Amino acid sequence: MNISRKQIKVTEWDKNSLKGTDSNGTTFHVSLPDIACYSELTDLLHQGCTLNILSYTNENNTLHPGDIIYEPDYLIDISSLTRCVQQYGSPAIGYILNLFENSEESAARLLGEAANMFLDDCVNESDENPAEYDSSIEKFFREYPLQLSACNGIDNEFFLQTRSQFRNIQQQIRNSFRNEQRNNMQLEPSFFCEALGLQGRIDLLQSDCRLLVELKSGKADDFRSTAKEEHRLQMSLYKEMLCYNLNIPRNCIQPYLFYSRYPRFYNEESTREAISKVLMLRNKIVALLQKMCIDGLQKELEQLTPEKMNENGVASRLWSNYQAPRIEKILAPIQNADEITKEYFFGNVAFVSREMMLAKAEPKGNDSGRCFADVWRNTLDEKLENGNILIDLQIEKFNDDEGITDISFKIPENSENFFPNFRTGDTVFIYHRNNEHDSAVNKQITRGNITEIGPDRVIFHLRHKQRNHSIFPIGSYYAMEHDHMDSTFRTTIRDLYSLLVAPKERLDLLLARRMPKFDKTRQLHGNYGNNYINDIVLKAKQADDLFMLIGPPGTGKTSQALSSMVREFYNEGECNLLLASYTNRAVDEICQTIERLPEKPAYIRIGSEQNCAPEHRNHLLKNAIAHCNNRHQIRNVINETRIIVGTIAALGARKELFQLKKFNVAIIDEATQILESQLSGLMAAKSPDKECAIEKFILIGDPKQLPAVVVQTPEMSQVKSEKLKDIGITDYGTSLFERFHKRNREQAIEGLTATLYRQGRMHPSTCNFANSHFYGGILDSIPLPHQCEELQYATFDSTDVYQKILATRRTAFISTEKPVDNRKAKINICEARAIAQFVKAYHILRAANGYECDPGREIGIIVPFRNQIAMIANEIALMNIPSSSEIVIDTVERFQGSQREIILFGTTISRQSQLEIISSPTVDAEGMLIDRKLNVALTRARRQMFVFGNPEILAPSPLYRALMQELNY
Repeated sequence: MNISRKQIKVTEWDKNSLKGTDSNGTTFHVSLPDIACYSELTDLLHQGCTLNILSYTNENNTLHPGDIIYEPDYLIDISSLTRCVQQYGSPAIGYILNLFENSEESAARLLGEAANMFLDDCVNESDENPAEYDSSIEKFFREYPLQLSACNGIDNEFFLQTRSQFRNIQQQIRNSFRNEQRNNMQLEPSFFCEALGLQGRIDLLQSDCRLLVELKSGKADDFRSTAKEEHRLQMSLYKEMLCYNLNIPRNCIQPYLFYSRYPRFYNEESTREAISKVLMLRNKIVALLQKMCIDGLQKELEQLTPEKMNENGVASRLWSNYQAPRIEKILAPIQNADEITKEYFFGNVAFVSREMMLAKAEPKGNDSGRCFADVWRNTLDEKLENGNILIDLQIEKFNDDEGITDISFKIPENSENFFPNFRTGDTVFIYHRNNEHDSAVNKQITRGNITEIGPDRVIFHLRHKQRNHSIFPIGSYYAMEHDHMDSTFRTTIRDLYSLLVAPKERLDLLLARRMPKFDKTRQLHGNYGNNYINDIVLKAKQADDLFMLIGPPGTGKTSQALSSMVREFYNEGECNLLLASYTNRAVDEICQTIERLPEKPAYIRIGSEQNCAPEHRNHLLKNAIAHCNNRHQIRNVINETRIIVGTIAALGARKELFQLKKFNVAIIDEATQILESQLSGLMAAKSPDKECAIEKFILIGDPKQLPAVVVQTPEMSQVKSEKLKDIGITDYGTSLFERFHKRNREQAIEGLTATLYRQGRMHPSTCNFANSHFYGGILDSIPLPHQCEELQYATFDSTDVYQKILATRRTAFISTEKPVDNRKAKINICEARAIAQFVKAYHILRAANGYECDPGREIGIIVPFRNQIAMIANEIALMNIPSSSEIVIDTVERFQGSQREIILFGTTISRQSQLEIISSPTVDAEGMLIDRKLNVALTRARRQMFVFGNPEILAPSPLYRALMQELNY
């Protein structure tokens, strides 16, 4: 078996061969494989592109490959790739059309999901506990409530098919595999195959990886009595993936296609030429995605027709009645759109494609952040230095009441220079790592997320439950790394496409072809404590389609404004409300706000337990419908519950909701952190009557606080289209809130915006700098008692500098030394120790004055880098302060929306070249120079705020220089 491979950077090429260098600088000539499809490879090449040369022979540094993989770091999902192989041909642009397609949930797709669940149950059954259809279909009903309730094709025939498929699956599994064989089966194992530039998840795999089964609930090729070609290719690529990853000879792997409709196992495989063709298709798709990053493929899609995609010239009824009309249906909204709509669409698609490309396979050395390809490109030492891997993990225990769902791992003691870059909520994967050669690309990986992490323990929640304990042997060592999912980017691209078919009124509003509308005759039903809040709620009510509330720090945009709006709309009696935010933390706050309302309204939260605070989990959809026994009851619960809550991402993944319910008002918190393209799905959502599923949007945010997170540089995200600039769209990396806010500053749209200016968070002393430099002095204290009181520390050790500062100052700049070794740019040991000593001084001071100390509630520590978080936590742990492990240490991005009594802001940087990382001042719509990160960091404190840093390093920044002066340094 020849599975040799070599990676080269291309330097020269012609139609028949190419030349490139490997990582050692050795030059190789490469002949093209003797397969017709590879004649197109040289059309994809560019100077410096990367190729994997596979299964080659070497004659005097001339390589003769079996296959060549273009830009292998960009992994394509195998099932998405083989879906492009159709009877009429395999055009690469079919992959793009599949990205756009926004069809409603179909009964056929749900049947496939049910079949996969049945397979899990039948593989895991035992003589004592056999799988039963009734319990399996009940579980499926609980797992897919919205999809089943919204799908029009769910009828008696559907359930007859599910029963038949369950029976067939159970029969085939029992007949094909003995009990001991089933005990050695793994369900849905995943693999990353950098060699082939592919990734995949297999339905069923024997533990020794010598037998695999892929389940299909649909039809085989009945005309030829064979498996469909796209399915054969999928199986063959899984086999290739196992060969390259695990070094298993091809003839030792037995793949089966299992068509559960019949039931029948097919062991047919694709020819080597067919495999090479589909790998070349993968190469063309990657090249097309690269071009999509430049112009959104505007020219290609505008000129595309079904006839051009019909490479094989078929004229079957399948082509004429289904395939060609489907292609026309996808293309029509693109090709029929007016010019400005096209430019908006293609510009945003290119922007999102660049974000996806950089997140997956950014060129190494760009240093704009972690990309997924670093999993196999970086050495173990590089990963350890950056804190991006945990190794030598050992299993402490399983949570396996009904299968393994959570694994508790013991983290070994690491060197004092290792600071893990992981935290609760991170999406990660694990794999066996029992020697230095084991890695994520030569082992099976298991995906999930972190639900808890501490210095010596991490709890991992599996994405797919497993009942086979042999997959996770107790004696093995494991590694954990950060994962990447394409789903958010794919959803955003699909949502942008949905704008093309959005109701005209909504599209005209977005593209500035009409102004927002208002009805001044509407009046308030309720009274919300004072005229200040009443006026804001009234403006929100009088808006027909769009209203924006600017909420500076501590002004109660959620606790006061949002809650009052919810009460006003809820008390109208028929108003349905959608409440959303960017982060789960902010959604937790919204839930808390609802639960405090005097009306005690019922609400449903869309999302998972892992991303929801425990006190709100009883409102999760699965719990709200736990008593429902059929789809009709689910629909009733959803219709009768007038408030739905979730993150933008969670709601975007549950579009079926809008087939079941129409919303009068959507209130979007953290709106300045949400890209315009990310909000497009909700803006374009249509109800079954083809009208807007959401009538009115109320956006709450602050353009002076953190913007949306964007990987690409500001130069890359700038809008080039003059037509879009004319309507105020200048940067794809900003929010819809910011665009309309700027437009309002220029055109003064009456009633569009309101501003909260009474803040109840910060003592005036801690608020001074942000108020004067970023808000023009508009912020007034309410005042609340803590905003008026004096510091009450009568006793302190005057020889302890930190105690003296804490006892006598509201704010101060704490000067720290430069680290002796500043090679590790994202950690600062001098500053970490200073912060830990400051925390210790606070604890002593509180005790000396007879006050209890609750560090987790009272202290918040903000730093710019995740690596520094672990270093500070380690230094604080050495101080042996009671409950200090509960102190929240986090980045500015994660701290927005939070507050503490005392904030310690560590700038961390150890050289002036890093200043632009922590400080990127911009001129806002009001012409003020603002630093959003600094603004957020300085406005989290209620009573005291202290900044740590080296003055020499910070001085070149005008804002930091002014801050140090303000803090009397």
